[in-house]
Amino acid sequence: MDLRSDEKLICEEGGSYFHQFVAVGGKMILTTRRLYFYPNKNHQSLSLIEVPLATIDEVNFFKTLNISPNGLMLMLSDGSMISFVVDNRQEWKTRLENAGVCRKAGMA
Repeated sequence: MDLRSDEKLICEEGGSYFHQFVAVGGKMILTTRRLYFYPNKNHQSLSLIEVPLATIDEVNFFKTLNISPNGLMLMLSDGSMISFVVDNRQEWKTRLENAGVCRKAGMA
């Protein structure tokens, strides 16, 4: 991945985009400016997701299938939300906070 001149890589890990009750596997990349999600090659119908950090108003946790405590929900400034399934949601929340987002946070 080519980073823009004004951003630096913070973290790159596997994760899933939670879309229409399906977890689409891929790679999550956090930089100083954006959160990217690249779906695995077997998910041709989904393209790159790019979220500028400045648009993230809130980070919440949720339980996938109301059981597994591995959901990370981003509430965006336009009122939309994006959900991911990650191995360590607290660590991801901390990374996002350290990158300067997350004015609010919730836990489920």
